[in-house]
Amino acid sequence: MSFTVPAGTRLDLTLSGELSSRKNKAGDTFTAKLATHIRDASGKVVIETGSTVSGTIAEVKPAPNRRTPGTLTLALSTIETDGKILPIRATIDSVQTEYAAKVGAGAAAGAVVGQILSKNTKGTVIGAVVAVNTKDLDIVLPDGSRILATITEPMNSSQ
Repeated sequence: MSFTVPAGTRLDLTLSGELSSRKNKAGDTFTAKLATHIRDASGKVVIETGSTVSGTIAEVKPAPNRRTPGTLTLALSTIETDGKILPIRATIDSVQTEYAAKVGAGAAAGAVVGQILSKNTKGTVIGAVVAVNTKDLDIVLPDGSRILATITEPMNSSQ
């Protein structure tokens, strides 16, 4: 089946596994599951809920001190549907973000605080608006985090 998903189509994803600015490195891959169907311009479902979206961590900056949070730069790369792997170009619009205060060698889950998302040539940078300045803060995206993204270039199944 051949189809085109238009630019501007929204993606609602659920992260499969935790990502952290303290533990992950640039080049690490991650996957997420599609939480809602993707439809073509006519409204027909062309990619089912549960399809796997893959991405890479383009850049990581652990929290350098207690005033500056870490950042993760994420880039979505492919979506798998009906046994085909299709390239995807998308920007991330929002992420459910948590912060972890450094405690010895481990990390304790922190409160969810405001986030800053900015686009660059490598992907979407996930940063923070930090309300607390008593601990060093690393970004933690827990397993099951919700990621909302927008397709930036039409995606064709015939590619």
